[in-house]
Amino acid sequence: MLARLHAENPDLPGLGRERLRMSLTPRLPKDAFLALLRIEAEAGRITLDGAFVRQPGHEVRLSPEDEALWDRISPVLLGDLRFRPPRVRDFATELGADEKEIRRILRLTQKLGRTDQIAHDHFFSRPVTAQMVAILRDVAAATDDGWFTAALFRDRVQNGRKVAIEILDFLDRHGVTLRRGDLRRLNPHRLDLFG
Repeated sequence: MLARLHAENPDLPGLGRERLRMSLTPRLPKDAFLALLRIEAEAGRITLDGAFVRQPGHEVRLSPEDEALWDRISPVLLGDLRFRPPRVRDFATELGADEKEIRRILRLTQKLGRTDQIAHDHFFSRPVTAQMVAILRDVAAATDDGWFTAALFRDRVQNGRKVAIEILDFLDRHGVTLRRGDLRRLNPHRLDLFG
């Protein structure tokens, strides 16, 4: 069942444990099924990954068609507009592609660690996220006490206030920055979170 799932849906991380249990015949009680999963995992025949079960060696990957579209998106995310990349709908219009397909591919690249969804339908390349954290290190180092404003960051990335705030809010949610009113500082324990 897992082999078929991976072949038909290479973009899925695996099958949920309970869904797998419910789809098997005979249907085992939960405790017996969990024991079976542990035995199979110890034997190396399956991999337990959080709430998912997958075959060893399976990883989420883009189909060749998705990879071709990603190859058209990626240079934009790494280019001159890297600190203010187009949103999903803008990519769809520019590339003549379906908005849902662009969104799906960008969400997959997020699972693969290639992108970060900073705000709704606004994805940044992971190397750019790391670059922005490095910029924030410089911004914080230039202040007397390490606290900085959104405006200082906005000016360094030459971005608008709205996008700069979205980026900083994203970093707040992940604990990279700590906010106090209109000021932020870096959390030294999370600086390596994005590479």
